[in-house]
Amino acid sequence: IPVVVLVAVLLDLPLSLGLAPKDIILLVLSLFVCSIGLGNGRTNMMQGAAQVVIFAVFLFLSLVPPEQAEVAMRQPLHRIIQGMMFLAAIAGSTTAQAQSQALIDQVKAVIAADTPRLEATFKDLHRNPELAFTETRTAAIVAAELKRLGFAVTTGIGKTGVVGVMQNGPGPTLWYRADMDANGGVRETTGLPWAAKSPQTLADGSEVDVMHACGHDAHITWLLGAASALTQLKAEWSGTLVVYAQPAEEVGLGARAMVDDGLWTRGLPKPDFALGSHAAPAAVGMVSNTAGVRMAGVDQLDVEFRGVGGHGSSPEMAIDPVVMAAQAVLAYQTIISRTIDPQAPAVLTVGAIRAGRDNNVIPESATLLLNLRWLKPQVRELMLKRIDEIDNGIAAAAGVPADRMPTR
Repeated sequence: IPVVVLVAVLLDLPLSLGLAPKDIILLVLSLFVCSIGLGNGRTNMMQGAAQVVIFAVFLFLSLVPPEQAEVAMRQPLHRIIQGMMFLAAIAGSTTAQAQSQALIDQVKAVIAADTPRLEATFKDLHRNPELAFTETRTAAIVAAELKRLGFAVTTGIGKTGVVGVMQNGPGPTLWYRADMDANGGVRETTGLPWAAKSPQTLADGSEVDVMHACGHDAHITWLLGAASALTQLKAEWSGTLVVYAQPAEEVGLGARAMVDDGLWTRGLPKPDFALGSHAAPAAVGMVSNTAGVRMAGVDQLDVEFRGVGGHGSSPEMAIDPVVMAAQAVLAYQTIISRTIDPQAPAVLTVGAIRAGRDNNVIPESATLLLNLRWLKPQVRELMLKRIDEIDNGIAAAAGVPADRMPTR
């Protein structure tokens, strides 16, 4: 079809009655530039041909005086060539749509055939959650599956991170990311047959309830499903696919750990494009996306208030860090409601308060575990500034000496 269009245009030019040489050159160059821009990608080539024809017609009409165009359109050969161009445009558009739909149907068939295996993988991952930097079982599953599919696999990046590379001819490099870790301190009560039931034993011998309450079991399943589908459809794309499973997203340290462990210095292909997705409470099958920032940046802060310990019966002889921490929790709420622009999304959550042991003892310190979410760096800086101001103000009001002010 591009050949038919080109022949039609070249035959049409001498019949354009009075078209100046400079206009012919402009037309040819415009067609050339347009066809290159629209010809990138196998699927878009046919659509490009159709759009080139439309572009040529409009450009012709803009260059040729109306009276000359009218005379030209009365010539039989000219009308025949115009018909060739019109038919080429219709054929190109129809062929492109048919090819696109055929590929979509092929993708759907591949994924449907793989769905039972992916569901079993998801349930297994959900049943066996692992905390940050301990995702050894999950990482082993990812690595084994990627090797089976023919990826070149690197393990142990950032302790448990996994990277798989599939080179499939010339073209751009696409990175696809998923996270592996689960949430600690969450006991699953869903009653599902694949619910997480066993607590995880930590390095110090203590046990903690663990659950995939943030969807990372689904994220890894998506990654493995995409890797499998793209492997089966290698004939339909060209380039390099890099998939990587990241540890420790929940604590905000996994990405940095992989970078610090040489993610960019191990010879892995650099990305031209990078994709990631996150589960959300919405209808099954719904995908949401838009231009601009879609996911928030995050900070994890441990704010420690240091007071003076004492007996619960004599609070006047102590400086109570529990009271300071409680005041801070309430004061932090005004950062979002009274300091941050209402049109600049931000979240500040205090996830835990750690202080003391006994009912009748005022401890020496209390620690607040904070989680910040923000979309703009300047909002982050303002949140951190106000946290410090609140902490120091509360401590100063409680009589804390300068050398024992709160730290984070």
